[in-house]
Amino acid sequence: MTTLESAPLITGLKMSREEFIEKWDATPEIKHAELIEGVVYVVSPVSLSHSTLQGRLNFCFLHYVLATPGVQAAG
Repeated sequence: MTTLESAPLITGLKMSREEFIEKWDATPEIKHAELIEGVVYVVSPVSLSHSTLQGRLNFCFLHYVLATPGVQAAG
């Protein structure tokens, strides 16, 4: 069984700000995590293939927006 002391930062864990900071400092491999109202949220890492495809789609969307009057884009 995993205790809070040995548990890594995992989305859904409830902890204090002090506990969060302690675990954040102890897990440098986690790049993006937040503590919102005492609940941990860890962002899933994005793979290179995912970000490459996303970049290509953004390029296409940008050209569509620039070529189509009245169209707006938002992230």
